[in-house]
Formats: sequence, structure tokens, C-alpha cells
Amino acid sequence: MRRQDQDLFIPLPGKMHARVGKARHPGLLLTRLTPWERRDGSLIKADKRRDFLETIAKAGWDREHLQAIQLRQEAVVKAAVPVAYSTLDLELRTRLALGLACPTPLETGLTMDLLTGLPILPASGLKGLARNWLLQKERITNEDADSLFKDIVILEAFPIDPPRLGLDVLTPHQKDYYQSKGKRPPLDTCDPEPATFLTVEPGTRFRLRMWIRKGTDTKDGALSRLSRISTALATALEQWGAGGKTAAGYGRLMNRTGHGSLDEEMIQVRLRVVTPVFIGGSDPNKVDGHWPLRPASVRGVLRDWFRRMMADLIGQGNEKAWSGNLFETEEHVFGSSAGQASRLLVESPSKPKFDGADTPVGRTPAGIAYLGYGPYRYVRGKGQVQHAQAIFPGQDIEFCMRFRWRPGDGEKIKEAVRDLVLGSLWLWTHLGGLGKRTRRGFGSLWVTDVKGPVPDAWAKQFGPLADMEALKKRILEGLRQAQASFSDAATKILGSDAVSTEYHARWGYSSLARSQAVIVPTATAKGEKAWEKALDDIGLRYKCFRSTLDRRRFSDLPPLEDYFTVKDFLLERTKKLKDKSIPRAAFGLPLQFYFRSVRNQTAQVQAVRPEEDRDGKLDRRTSPLVFKLIPVGDQVMTLVLYMPGPLLPDGAKLRLSTLGGRRQEELEVPNDEIIRKFLEQLGKK
Repeated sequence: MRRQDQDLFIPLPGKMHARVGKARHPGLLLTRLTPWERRDGSLIKADKRRDFLETIAKAGWDREHLQAIQLRQEAVVKAAVPVAYSTLDLELRTRLALGLACPTPLETGLTMDLLTGLPILPASGLKGLARNWLLQKERITNEDADSLFKDIVILEAFPIDPPRLGLDVLTPHQKDYYQSKGKRPPLDTCDPEPATFLTVEPGTRFRLRMWIRKGTDTKDGALSRLSRISTALATALEQWGAGGKTAAGYGRLMNRTGHGSLDEEMIQVRLRVVTPVFIGGSDPNKVDGHWPLRPASVRGVLRDWFRRMMADLIGQGNEKAWSGNLFETEEHVFGSSAGQASRLLVESPSKPKFDGADTPVGRTPAGIAYLGYGPYRYVRGKGQVQHAQAIFPGQDIEFCMRFRWRPGDGEKIKEAVRDLVLGSLWLWTHLGGLGKRTRRGFGSLWVTDVKGPVPDAWAKQFGPLADMEALKKRILEGLRQAQASFSDAATKILGSDAVSTEYHARWGYSSLARSQAVIVPTATAKGEKAWEKALDDIGLRYKCFRSTLDRRRFSDLPPLEDYFTVKDFLLERTKKLKDKSIPRAAFGLPLQFYFRSVRNQTAQVQAVRPEEDRDGKLDRRTSPLVFKLIPVGDQVMTLVLYMPGPLLPDGAKLRLSTLGGRRQEELEVPNDEIIRKFLEQLGKK
């Protein structure tokens, strides 16, 4: 904030900088004093978002100041001479993200008191939350609500003790799809865009005061009304939460003054960690200490697998109609920022143990190191180093999913939403994972127990497996159950005309249409370290198929054909590049080649948008190949899933370039023949 760097500053008159540099008001810093930098002769917002937010989070408050605010509110209550008066002491159990949409230069905000900069719970939001709870849970009418809340006064809830601010992160993977409300389709070429934002940390205590004005009711009647509203508000804050992202577990407050809580329909899930889970918070390489297994991340993977199944079942039509219908069905379950609230709430999971970052791990098995590129790195003098923190395998993690029904929801809609949620949970835990490198076997989780309102058809699709035949049966029956449930639910939401009984491959999106799977048993992989043997085994098979050196060394096979294509490019034999492609790009992009035989040169393969859309970004393409490790008895087996789909959007091409882009060549997009050869090779062993 202070003018330590001549290129980073606050654009104010020079005499103001000394005063501004001493500012401790978080609200003022966030909304008015965002640092800027000079670039190409222009002023732009500085690209130091995280550092700036950390500066705000460190701003503190004096305890005497907070006590003075509480005394002032007590004086206001006494001066009002209320008929009935109530106080709620609320303790924040999970992070509070209130006022994310508040306009700030960083485009994410936090609701703070204008004068003090303290985070607050606005009175209007609290009153609206209590009213909404009574309308939905107790089925009162709007007229009854007007009478119940007549002459009720609610003050803003201020912190009792100095609050702690912290940093959290949003990482939308398909931003265009969400922002366009389904007008643009979800693509596997979309790049995740993390955005750090401020939150209020758990443990912060707020005091809420409410009363009924003098002379409007008898004392007994006023006390009864106030008690009913207090109970409703306390229960809503505990089960629904306050602020933004409540569907992902944010904003849960526990009432410490004794009001009871009503039971909500809930499904409890217990997961077993099979392989290390590399999942970060605001720092991508460190596990979030408050939420090691983040509810927002759980919701994100549930949505992803929801789309990969539902995308195939939406009926024929153009791309815009298909994408819009997909968004509508997704909104019915998960809600949207511009539409209805989510019907699914994911509660904070338990806190598993995790290890440290930048930890030397000795001689990591070659297959695991190959699959874990990124989280595992080779450092000269240290050997293999685990660069990112990870949640240990072998632990059990519990979380719960609540249903928040909307007014007018009938049994058909409730049944459809339950089936969609359970189907998404099954797809995620049987086919996918969580965190970094999930498509290469890391982050594998397995459901060991499910409790709650679970239909028998789904209940038998979860739990332990005895042998390989049981695994095959589970995958086939589970996919059939998911397809039937999703098709029925989509019919209830969209109508029969919009739903197809057949799978359809869709625009640039790897879904479950015509998917292919191979189960790779590892007979010697037993006990606590079974996952290491299984992951190393599939990693070595994958490495020996793709790597030229390993093909020669272990399999006595010739290099893949694109080895010669890239080598000719580096040697500037451009005539040999005509009608050539890079088949290994089918495994995912970007892709790098390193040639010791050509003066240690490096080439990279990236995607290029069509000519009419060259301004748009196309930095990556998610791999359509997924490795999933599954516990079977005392062994761990690997499920290799291939989800076909167009590698790139229509008109896009591959760009082969030298490191730095000095020379470039555009090549055709390959087909998926190389992936099918790999699966065929796995099936033979």
C-alpha cells in the first residue's frame, strides 16, 4: 500500500500518500484504496490481488472500540422502551462470505460497516432470512408474515470481539457457461480462473438485538411473536446460513443463547481417502486449514459429473438449445447466481490430516512421479519433492448434504432432485476424484456409508466390494441406474420432448456417451500401501506407452509417429510437416516435447481458435482419459475411463512452436486412435 515500488501506487495527489499509507480501515482499503500500476503509459489495477487482500485481512480493531459499539446499541434499546426484547449471541461455525457482489475495484466485496469497517450482519438480510424460513418451513402466508413482523425492530449484528478476516478462493472452470446462463456450452477447453476474496473467519461472535415497539401489543403477545421470530432466525442461520455461497457451507452461525434447531432432510456420506488428495485453498499449494475438503469443491465435482451424464440425455437440437436446456436442469438442483437458490446444501466435512508442502519424499516410484507431475517435482540436490500439501490416504471423511426445498415443490420435483444428487454422488465417487491430477489417479475417494432418505435402488449402489466381478457389476448397474434416473428427472423438469432415450455425443464436451472403461487389477497390491503399488503400476504402463525412451527401453517398441513430426520441426524440415498431426495431443493439452538429440531443444503443442475467433483464449484441453483407483477387498484396482468427445471446437487447430514462439506451424487436430490403442493394450495385459 505504501509507495514502496514506483510502478505500484494509489492514484491520489502526492500529499495524500503519507496519510493513506497509514490507513487501517478495511472497508476504505477495499473499496477506495486499491493499488494501481503503470503499464504502457496507462493506469490499470495492479495484478497483486492476493497480496493486497492479505494487507486488508491484517487490519485490526481495538477491543475497546467494539465494546463502545455494543454499549451504544444497548442505549438505543433502552431509549426505545420496548414491549419485548431479545438478544442472540451467534458464533460463526464456517466462513462468512457476505456481500460478495458488493461493487469494489476487485469485483468481489465484503459487507462492512461504513464508519468502522467492521464486518456486520445487516438487519434487512436477517429479517428477510427469518421471514423466508417461516414462509417455507412453517407454511405461513404472506399476510400472516406481515402481521408477525409488524413493529419488529432488528439492529445490525456487530462483532463482540475483534473479528479475524481471511482469504478464500473461487475457481470456476467453465465461466462462460455460467455467465451466459447456458447460452454458451460447457467446454473442456475452458481455463479455470481462480479469484481470491475476503471472508470472516470462523469463531467470530456477533450479537443481534431485536425488539417490538412500545404500545403496539400486549406483553404476552409481543413475547410470543418475538420468541417465534428469534427461534426461526436462529434455526435458519444454523441450517441455511447467512450471506453468499451458503449452498457450499458458508455462513453457518450457531446460536449460543439456547434456541433449539429443527431437523432438516439430510443425507450423511462417509468417504474413504484412497489416494493423496492435492487440494488447495487461497494458496493453491496448501490445504485449507479450516476446510481441508472444501464444500465448494464437493459441489463443483458434483456439478461436473451431473453435466457429463445429463449432457448426453438432452434431446436433439442446435447447440444453443441444448446448452440452455442443460443449464435449466442444472439450475433446478444447484441454483445459479442470477436465478433460483440451490436446492442442495453441502455441509462442512470433518477435518482430515494432511502433510506439509515442499517435503522431500525420497525415491518416489517412477509411475507415481510421472502421473503426479506438478504436485511432485524433482529438485537438484533433494531428489523428488512433494511440492503441494495433500490429505493422507486411509482416512475417513464425513460430510452431509441437505435439501432446501422451494415453495411449491411437489413430491415429483423432490424425488427428481434426490435422484439427481445421488446419481451425481455415485458418478463422482465411482468414476472421478477431487483436487489436482484427479484424471491421473490422485484424489480418489470411495463411499463407505450413506445414511438418510436414500431409495433402495441407490442404496445398493454404494458400499464395499468383494472382488473384480462385483466391481464390474457395480459399474454397469450404476451407470444404468444413473442414466434412468437422470432421464426421468429431466423429463419431469423439461418435458418429454426435450429428453432423448439415446446417448448423443455433444459439442466439444467429453461426456459419458459411448464411454469405454478398462479395469486394471494389481494382484500384489494389498494392505495399507496398496494404492501406491496400483498407482505406480498404471503410471508405468501409461509412461511406457507415451514416452519414447521407455518404449525403447522396456517394450522394445518404436517411437510414436509424432516423435518424428516434432523432431522434423525442430530441425526445420518443414516440407515433411504437410498433412501431419500430433496424435499424443488427444491425451490433453498443452503438451511439451524435449529432445536431447536436437541440442536439448523444447517444442510445445497448443490449441489455436478458429480464424473468426482468434481473440479468445484456448489454453488447455482437459484429458478425456480418467484413472480411478477403487478399493476391492484388501486390494486396490484401477478403473481407466475414456469419455469420447471432439478434442477441440470446430475450426480450431493445433499449433506446434518452439519455446518462446520464434517458429510456429499449424497442424490438423488428431483423432482418438492413439487413446483406443492404449486401452486395447491395457485390456491385453
